[in-house]
Amino acid sequence: MTSETPGSAASGARGPSEDGMEASSKKGMEAFENSQVLSDVVIRYGAEGERVFYGHQVVLAAQSPWFHEAFCVDSKKKKQDELVLKDDDPEALEIMLRHMYSKEKYSKDAYFDDTYEEHDDYKSVLLHLRVDVVAEKYKFEKLQQLQFYADGFIESSIDSWIIGGVEAEQFMTLVRELYANRDSATKPQPLILQILLERLKTRIKRPRNWIDKHNQHDQLQNLRDVVKRAVLELPVFSQDLFIELADLVL
Repeated sequence: MTSETPGSAASGARGPSEDGMEASSKKGMEAFENSQVLSDVVIRYGAEGERVFYGHQVVLAAQSPWFHEAFCVDSKKKKQDELVLKDDDPEALEIMLRHMYSKEKYSKDAYFDDTYEEHDDYKSVLLHLRVDVVAEKYKFEKLQQLQFYADGFIESSIDSWIIGGVEAEQFMTLVRELYANRDSATKPQPLILQILLERLKTRIKRPRNWIDKHNQHDQLQNLRDVVKRAVLELPVFSQDLFIELADLVL
């Protein structure tokens, strides 16, 4: 996993409620989100396990088959009151854990909350991808379904990012992570990849008079250079892009 952090800084991770004061201002399950009140498991995560989330085994196990197996089936973990989660993006994992206590439905505000940076479309798209990765890993169906309710938001973010000028390293990071988490060629494309391919096609097929009118020559050439680099490094991306562009070139 790349060290680039798409959301808020590590120091901005939401702290626990120690005395129930914060919890009392919330209702239902949300009152126990990252709260020491009745907590029976401490989840440590981050590069060095520096982040802490105070969880409740019954809440986590009821919503995630992964946690159910960890607490109810795996005897080595069952009796532990501490669980260390490795190799996950910390911002994405925090969003997932928070959503296990949330009543919120599928909206971008509920999804990103204080981690969402409206001014940075690239970071928003990358964070969305990483949240989807942890949701799939821990089999948290509620959060997996969220992406289907956020397609308009993702599309507008990708559009703004491409129009504003794509940096090569940003594009390569996104494409690498998209394909690093596709463990099967027959597996359906992630929503973000589908939208990215569609938006690239839209930009590439712009008529010459539109490009002249909007003075987009430099931006389009930059996009071509970036895409060419990704195609050369990742043949599977080349294949998917060719299929998307087939009606333009055949």
